[in-house]
Amino acid sequence: MKHFTVSYTLVFCLIGLVIQSQAQNDSVFKPRYYLYAGGFVPNVNTSIRFDSKTAHLGTVISLEENLNFDAQPKLFRVDGVAKLTKRSTLALTFLAINRSRTFTLDKDIHFMDTVYHAGVNANMYFNTSYWALSYRYNIFSKPTWSAGLSFGVRALTVKSGISAESTKFGSYSSESKLVVPAALIGFHGSAYLTKRFQFRYTWEYLKLNVEGINIYVFENNVDLEYYILKNIGLGCSYSNVSFIVKDIPFNQEFSGQIKYTFSGFSVFLAARF
Repeated sequence: MKHFTVSYTLVFCLIGLVIQSQAQNDSVFKPRYYLYAGGFVPNVNTSIRFDSKTAHLGTVISLEENLNFDAQPKLFRVDGVAKLTKRSTLALTFLAINRSRTFTLDKDIHFMDTVYHAGVNANMYFNTSYWALSYRYNIFSKPTWSAGLSFGVRALTVKSGISAESTKFGSYSSESKLVVPAALIGFHGSAYLTKRFQFRYTWEYLKLNVEGINIYVFENNVDLEYYILKNIGLGCSYSNVSFIVKDIPFNQEFSGQIKYTFSGFSVFLAARF
């Protein structure tokens, strides 16, 4: 991970130097607002576990490997950026990943206070919504490029549940809802390679322990945009987001952990004004 971060940083610094030397006197359209909307096909990896505080450790359930959940869902993603001043901006991202699966269990699993036995027919869903809001301050603010620090807040909402039916055990179900908030720090940069071709990069990170809950969050984005018209363009980006939360107090009886990552390429329509 550190290797990729250093590589991206070096690339951005080289791009900034080239732009400063070759395009310092160019007049560049300076929009205040950017909107992005498009398709996102990430690789998703999800594992969850519910542990009884008095009885047992729950089963580690990998949704993609154990339950054949779709590992590459096709999604719709929305982003927006607003320049508040010459040196400060706000950036917002929203993404929802809703998945479900009907299957026959090949082994016993523990989900909350219920044991789901091998051989039963089960239906499970795992729905998430991801909100990202970042404040970015430009330490360097040049006509064609900028770079600085960022402070972000994240909210990952997880709704999961499982229901099962069998002639031996009858019908039974369990469900859970969890909101994972986080505050990240990092750095960002953007540059116009030409008047119509823009490069953007962000990196944000969090690792801490709060009242026994271990939280790790990492986010990395690389973006390229080309504006066919003055205000309308096309773009592509690569995003990598990782949430690892351990010893979560789901309720008075159960704790557990969630490991949730998604990464991949997206293509989008861009508008600036």
